[in-house]
Amino acid sequence: MSDLAALAADVPWPDSAAEQTVRDRLAQPDAQSLGRLAELVEWLAGTQGVAPPHEPRRARLLVLCDDGDPGAGGIAAVQAGIGWRCASVRRRAAFAESVQSGVDLVDEEVDSGTDLLVLGDRDEQARVPAAVVVSLLAGTEPVRLVSHRDGIDDERWMREVVAIRDLRRRSAAHRADPAEMLEVVGSPTLTALVAALLRAAGRLTPVLLDGLAVPAALAARELAPRAIRWWQIGARSRDRAKRAAVERLRLDPLLDLDTDLDAGAGAVMAMPVLRTAVELFSALPPVDLPVAESAGMGSDEGWLDDLGDDVAATDVEEDV
Repeated sequence: MSDLAALAADVPWPDSAAEQTVRDRLAQPDAQSLGRLAELVEWLAGTQGVAPPHEPRRARLLVLCDDGDPGAGGIAAVQAGIGWRCASVRRRAAFAESVQSGVDLVDEEVDSGTDLLVLGDRDEQARVPAAVVVSLLAGTEPVRLVSHRDGIDDERWMREVVAIRDLRRRSAAHRADPAEMLEVVGSPTLTALVAALLRAAGRLTPVLLDGLAVPAALAARELAPRAIRWWQIGARSRDRAKRAAVERLRLDPLLDLDTDLDAGAGAVMAMPVLRTAVELFSALPPVDLPVAESAGMGSDEGWLDDLGDDVAATDVEEDV
């Protein structure tokens, strides 16, 4: 499973019958007040393959980091009542090894009963490669992707912009092939995140995205467009590259707290929103509705037609 194309081929659609059952119930007048929560209920139903959906029984935070410290993500996980795990990807791992690392991590979690994965990271070295992926796939100039983060002065800001620009130039010829692009960009963590996202979808496991998993999702979506139906973004980041990736993915984050917390903390804090959505839907009184025919994993229902219009600019001007 060290081939990203093979992982992409295994990604199914969520269950369309479960989604339709939820949509039919949410179309009734007494459910109109749920707003965005209705979308989350439908998402959970489709990814779980049941209607009504249930609360995730074993949500887990998976953080890619080297020191075993989940940072803010660990604190948030304790408060949210979910387990967490730190895992490392070898710094100088070959591309296929990095892909396999992402696959193995997801397999271990799903095999142990995880039914919702929160994916984050603590890898500063992957920041520039992730920004390059965003720049190429979202058609955004490098200068627009570097935030004036806490502790970053003008000189460091400029060095980071130049690093993104230079790596972008070396990678631009591979924009049409996300796997080749990732190999040239050369971040084991980013590659493992892409593989993890594809594998989780292939194993019918929804994911809350956080940190560099958001830029990784751009590459994963290029490989398997339907994979995006298995993801939600936990919280909007103030980091410019992550914001540009969110806009390109056209996924609306569950929370907008203007933070840049690491290690999946923002996504973990969105867990109560998911739970509340399920509880409110479950509290709706039953009504007689036609039973949707089971169609297993669904079709695109025209969804890919809209995605086809979402084409990045062929190139951008370099500002530096």
